[in-house]
Amino acid sequence: MKLSNLHIVLIISALAVLLGCEREPVPGKDTRILWSVATDAGQTKTDGYPAGTDVYSTHNSFGSFALRYTGTSASDWGTASYTMHINGELISYFGLGNTPIWSTMTENYWPTTANSRLHFASFSPYKTLHNKAVYGNPTDGITISNYQVPKDKKDQHYLTVTEGLTSYRLYDDDLMISNEYDVNSPDAADPNNDIGPVYGTFTGVPTLFTHILTRIKVRFYQDATISVDYYDSQTIRILSVKFKDVYTSGTFKATPVLTSNPDPTHDPYGTYYAPTIGASSWTSLGGVSDAVLFDSLVGTDAISTSSGAPTVVVEDYFALPQALVASGQKLEVKYRITSTKDDYIFSEEATDEAYLNSTPDWTPNTDITLTVKLSAIRTIPIEFTATAANWTDGQSYHLTPED
Repeated sequence: MKLSNLHIVLIISALAVLLGCEREPVPGKDTRILWSVATDAGQTKTDGYPAGTDVYSTHNSFGSFALRYTGTSASDWGTASYTMHINGELISYFGLGNTPIWSTMTENYWPTTANSRLHFASFSPYKTLHNKAVYGNPTDGITISNYQVPKDKKDQHYLTVTEGLTSYRLYDDDLMISNEYDVNSPDAADPNNDIGPVYGTFTGVPTLFTHILTRIKVRFYQDATISVDYYDSQTIRILSVKFKDVYTSGTFKATPVLTSNPDPTHDPYGTYYAPTIGASSWTSLGGVSDAVLFDSLVGTDAISTSSGAPTVVVEDYFALPQALVASGQKLEVKYRITSTKDDYIFSEEATDEAYLNSTPDWTPNTDITLTVKLSAIRTIPIEFTATAANWTDGQSYHLTPED
């Protein structure tokens, strides 16, 4: 078969692409950018990081930005002119054995122009935020506009992944952003004398993630000290749990501020900036709605009594951070009371509400647990206590071992 000039050009172009994907980096000139994530980078202060020892997992990834500018130190970043070097690209796990390697699918290299610097910021999960997270200037940080939290917990999807003998739930709705990291690039004029990110002990761009939503767990127990003496037994089953009139949409923004190096012995090269995450990070709150945390026609098994550990009915609901006020959000619980006497069974359903104003405000990176007390006597209102803790799980999407 005779090939036309066009065919020959196409074949040569295809070969060039393939060869380009396989070429070996040249030290100081074609050095590929890698990332190190949380404890993989020797960092010790972690609130979360993407799952990532299973190469075939669809969740072992995150997104990253890198702005390029000219400067002699990170102090130049506030006034410099920037170009986008990496624009929210997918960062995936390419580790071999116990050596974690995170990189872009396409080849991105450290710039070799003298005094070139890169400023990094990352977000997770990539699947959820890749078309929502934007980064135009490091003084503004990452912005996520008009994000909508799923109103029904059943729509807060997760994937079960098994690694070794342990199974994990990897949530799509556990949003996180990273610290920002500013570092010099290898100098093309004399790369071997540069103490930049491709030499010495540097193994990748240190990336430390923090949750930006609120995680909520709801537990129940039956107050066994209150019952009707006439019956032989009384049990309670939960039929539904809702948060009423909560905000479900908003815009996130966290301006980065200079912070100390999480692990100076491991990475002496760069400068860290921590995102200012707090009650004011979420603005333009809207989408007032009822959030359905649990809904079942059958109900859970009978909840624990006050003599036992509370029964967990709602696990890991991801809520938009917001202030709670006396005239606003409520907890609504629908439950069934089953009473037995001799061979007879009596059943009645009840729906009660309680204001959430006594609950700590829902703030980013906070773990809220509501412990609800119910009585088998219908006229006694529900009560609950609330605790708040820093959300310190060590892996992203809230990696929770399944039973």
